[in-house]
Amino acid sequence: MPFLISVSAFFSRIWGFFSSGGPLMAFFVWLGKKLVMKFGMVPVQFTITALFFSSKAFFFLSCLDLIRRLYNKFKELFDTLPSSISSTPSLDIPFKVLQSTRIIDAFLDAFSFFVLVFSSLLLIYISKVATKALEQIKNDFHKMSMLMMA
Repeated sequence: MPFLISVSAFFSRIWGFFSSGGPLMAFFVWLGKKLVMKFGMVPVQFTITALFFSSKAFFFLSCLDLIRRLYNKFKELFDTLPSSISSTPSLDIPFKVLQSTRIIDAFLDAFSFFVLVFSSLLLIYISKVATKALEQIKNDFHKMSMLMMA
């Protein structure tokens, strides 16, 4: 009889080792959670960070393209302004007066200077936004590294 009790105790210990509350099952649950966190969440974090970074890069490039297009359109407008105004008789005399006092030439000279100032201010703002975006990306990568280490 003591032999049967010891055998049943042995099998209950083995069964407890492999049961849902046993240490073997706890190990596999822990391993599963760790693998799901690493292999499930980390690629999602990398994808979100890459999309965030690319959207900020496209924002920066679109702002540079906006500066270039505005400058070209204003330059084209100022180049065609004398011919379009001289073809309209009601605007011809005021335009000739402004042209004789050299106000239009001064405006065109000042325009080329102020385009550089305004574009520089816009680039400063864009670089500020880019710096904040890169800081956010750095924080995201730090969070991902902490997630991978957990």
